Amino acid sequence: MDTTIEDTSTPTLRLCWKPTCQKPLVRRKGEAQSSFEKRKHCDMSCSKTNPLIRQPQKEEFARQRESETKNCEVCGKEFCRGKNESRSVFVNRVTCSHLCSGAKRSRDFQMEIDKYPKICANVECKKTFYRRIRGESKVRFAKREACCQKCEAARRQANSKHPWKKKPRRPPAAPAPTLPPVGACPTDIPEAPKPTVVKVWRPESWGGSYLREVS
Repeated sequence: MDTTIEDTSTPTLRLCWKPTCQKPLVRRKGEAQSSFEKRKHCDMSCSKTNPLIRQPQKEEFARQRESETKNCEVCGKEFCRGKNESRSVFVNRVTCSHLCSGAKRSRDFQMEIDKYPKICANVECKKTFYRRIRGESKVRFAKREACCQKCEAARRQANSKHPWKKKPRRPPAAPAPTLPPVGACPTDIPEAPKPTVVKVWRPESWGGSYLREVS
């Protein structure tokens, strides 16, 4: 175990350079005076974890990073390389933010669509149309010949080899047949007998007697 002795050669008290430590520096046993004067930390742990050691290097890297600037192709704003962005990625990047990057992709996609216009095949329309931005691939656009569904139906009708006729309306339904009027019955049918009520005896333990209709 190392023993320490107080530094009697230095008139002023020195503290550990690590901000969170700030312990007084004392000369170790067997440590040379020149080594003690150069030492800035109380132990090896503070020397390895002190953030101030790499602070000048960090500031120099930030200065170099901020000196590399470009102008955004969308908004024209000047921007520099990101904190965790490599130089190779920054060289290929042409926009300053995700918002401008999305606007550039939309603009490039619209420019690509505008390169390939088509004329509607409907002779009554002949309007210039382009590929739909959403839901239409290049293959489907190459097969499409009309600008809308109405013009597509008119084109198919004009190019049909068979005569097109409008279907006739169905005739109205015939009225339901009615039965002939009913006349007097030739046979005399007597009226049905009316039911009579009789009393049926039953023991009191079963609920007693009750009335019953019989015909």
